[in-house]
Amino acid sequence: MSTVIPMKHEQLSRTEIGKRDKLRRIREASRALFLSRGYEEATIREIARLAEVAQGTLFLYAASKRDLLFMLYNDIIEAAAAESLAVPHAELSLAEALMHIALANVQAYTADIAIARLGLVNLNLYDDSDQASRFVALHGTVTDLVARLLRKGREDGRLSADFDVGLIAGMVISVMVEGLKTYLRADLPDIARMMRDTHGQIAVILRGLGAGPETLVIRDQRIAGWLASPRPGGA
Repeated sequence: MSTVIPMKHEQLSRTEIGKRDKLRRIREASRALFLSRGYEEATIREIARLAEVAQGTLFLYAASKRDLLFMLYNDIIEAAAAESLAVPHAELSLAEALMHIALANVQAYTADIAIARLGLVNLNLYDDSDQASRFVALHGTVTDLVARLLRKGREDGRLSADFDVGLIAGMVISVMVEGLKTYLRADLPDIARMMRDTHGQIAVILRGLGAGPETLVIRDQRIAGWLASPRPGGA
């Protein structure tokens, strides 16, 4: 009876599958303990035990408890970036395309809002860790998308002013990020208020760049409904 010797690429594939399974268990254990015990109370030892990996193995995937939280936080941002890129931008007005990016972000954060809130409180997003580098890359992906939309708007004549695309893209992203922070900090997050406030500021930016009615129009009924909803207290 002949013995089949696995090819090298098959061995590597099994190794990769094993690594991915360990990482999945580490992610799940980290989330479960951060949510049940709190970020401060959860320990690396407990996370490793729940994930059924040795502590030394866990440190191959994350240098610290903070890195584990950062990894989960980046997973949220990665989902938001993927959804932002999937938006059919060419079919939308510029304002609507930007609002769909804002919506993709708030939906991703809402889907894992407890982890998003922990990340907002506990993370320094700009250090020299691997997860910080991942964050910067993901942030850059969405910023570049906004820059491309603005550049195309200028090339198509929808924006008439001459402007620094990178600078304005950064301003638009800052508006979205601040809206998300306000949304996450609220005891009762209000997506309508977040979308109204974000849209109001983005519209001001676009008008300053010469945007006309067709560039600003919002046809998506869900987004339009949020924008038209009454402000609390009539404010």
